[in-house]
Amino acid sequence: MPKNIQEYQKRLRSVVESIMDNPEFYQNGTLYERVLREEVFKQLDGQFAIREAFLGVEEDNSFENRRKMQDTLKSASRGSWLIFKSFTQYSAWMSDGQGRVSGDFDYYDTAPTFEYSQKRMVGHEVFTVRQRIETDRHFQANLQAVAGYSKGQIIPSAEIDRKKFTKLKIEEITANGTVIVIGSRRGTSTQLRYEVCGESFARIVEEAQEREAAKPPKEQGDNQTMSMF
Repeated sequence: MPKNIQEYQKRLRSVVESIMDNPEFYQNGTLYERVLREEVFKQLDGQFAIREAFLGVEEDNSFENRRKMQDTLKSASRGSWLIFKSFTQYSAWMSDGQGRVSGDFDYYDTAPTFEYSQKRMVGHEVFTVRQRIETDRHFQANLQAVAGYSKGQIIPSAEIDRKKFTKLKIEEITANGTVIVIGSRRGTSTQLRYEVCGESFARIVEEAQEREAAKPPKEQGDNQTMSMF
């Protein structure tokens, strides 16, 4: 068993990342939450840094007592848990050891077991870790996508939000990879301001470059004709 919560969190993230990067767990291009959760349980093999401490069954369902027990669990060790009984329904609450309580909004017809309650809590942790990894990767991808671009740079023949612009001008690139651009059209003073993530901006630039490349080359005669007016 991991010696502490920090070791467990590090191990959990490593396992989740390895599964996310393994195409064999994907179905039709999607890694379903159930598949991820079950594989995490398999690889961790019950090593959740949880030590059971049952605090009993509470039948006082008053707001004051529920608030009191929630505060008790928030400061309790990971794996401390209790059961609330309300007529024929049960709710199992468990401390994650980090100031949060799992299961306090779920109700069952029979009293949940400790094994069920800990897996429910870990399942939510798997979901949260996956979201954090996806956010971190999106952040890094945005930074990578805007590398090489700078404030004041002009992107000709750009299209954004289904609107075509003669040019986009980069007004700012933020620390998290968001690009703020000003779109303008030839023949009008109206300008529109957009904020797009780095990856979206890179696609906008790529599409603009493709449009520029697809334009027929201007003939010399056309330039001379235009200059006469």
